[in-house]
Amino acid sequence: MAAGQLNQPVKLYRRDVAIASGTGTVLEQFSPAISAWARVDPAGGAEARGGELPRDESSVRFRIRYRADLDTTWQIEWRGRRFGIDEVIPAGHQLREWLDVRASDSIAENPSS
Repeated sequence: MAAGQLNQPVKLYRRDVAIASGTGTVLEQFSPAISAWARVDPAGGAEARGGELPRDESSVRFRIRYRADLDTTWQIEWRGRRFGIDEVIPAGHQLREWLDVRASDSIAENPSS
């Protein structure tokens, strides 16, 4: 894949889990892990106009450079919208060149606050 196709900045967030002392409650939050460049395509196959994601589109495919640690417990942010990662598919030479990441915005509204 040509580097010029990775033209959209994204942020990847790693899930952190902590046990609250005294209550034993499991607390889940997401911490910024890395910034990356991605190719972004609506997963439904519909063309986005002017590079914008249609408001009713909830599933997106991101193509990023390969990372061994990325999985479905992470989240990805693009243009201020946070997406939950549904599937991570290794691709390219020996399946270690890039990742196709299928994600949906079914997570809570405004999760970064």
